[in-house]
Formats: sequence, structure tokens, C-alpha cells
Amino acid sequence: MHLKTNLRKQNGAALLITLMVLALLTLLGMAVTSAALVETCITRNETVRDLAFYQAESGWQYGLFWLESQPGAIREDLGSLSAPSGWAEAFSSAAAGAPQNLDAADGQSSFAVSIHYLGTSQPPLYSTDFRRIDYSIHARGYGPLQAQSLIEVSAGRIIHGDGY
Repeated sequence: MHLKTNLRKQNGAALLITLMVLALLTLLGMAVTSAALVETCITRNETVRDLAFYQAESGWQYGLFWLESQPGAIREDLGSLSAPSGWAEAFSSAAAGAPQNLDAADGQSSFAVSIHYLGTSQPPLYSTDFRRIDYSIHARGYGPLQAQSLIEVSAGRIIHGDGY
């Protein structure tokens, strides 16, 4: 009997402590869930940004390979065309100010490229018979969820002075 009288003197303290522990665990669970959701959003945004960056990487390489394949030295600003009739017509001076998007095979991602002629310079460690034609290639990659990434690359082409 002594046990029952001892329990009655607590007046619900065990219930109160249990409810406080339950409330604390609920708040802790909500904080962990919120942190997990934020981490998920961060991961998604990083993935989307990476996709746009990879498209921009493809874009400047596309522009550089096109520039390299041209037999003559290009001396004008150019922009990418969305539907070129051939590899030689992939860039146009008319699109220099607003390059058109080149869509990737998946139809969701694309890039736009502009090539800017910067002039000529004397290449280091070459004789005066050679000139370097300097270019700046700007590639903007587009990814899902309106993600964009811009890469600017400096490039040059060394030519013999006779071709200058």
C-alpha cells in the first residue's frame, strides 16, 4: 500500500515529463527533416548548374574546333546558328551580337557560342615572320530549370607573316 500512496503524491509528473520528451523529439525530427529537404534542394541545384556548365564546356569546344577547321584566318566577330546547312556555315557574322542556340540531342539542353576577333599580336618565342590572331570565345550553356552558365575562353591562331 505504501507504493500507491507514493505514486499519488506525484500528481502526474511522469505524464508531464513524457509529454515534454515527446515534444522535444518532435521538434528534433522536424529540424532533421527540414535540413534534409534543404540538402536535397542544394543537391538538385548543383546538378542543374553542372548540366548547364557542361553545355557551356561543349559550346566553347564546338567554337574552337570550328575555328580550327577554317582554312583562312577569321577576322570578324561571329555567332552560332541554330540550324546550319553544314559545318562550314555553323557561324555567321550576322549572329555575332545574339548567337542562336544549338540544341543538344536530348532536346532539353543547348548552348550558344560567339567568337570575337581581338586583333593580332606577336607570339612569344617566335620570329617576327609569324603573327598570332587572338580570339575570345564566349559560350553560354543552358540546362533544365532555366539554369545558365557562361564560359569565356581566349584562343589564338599562329600564322606565317605572308598570310597576314
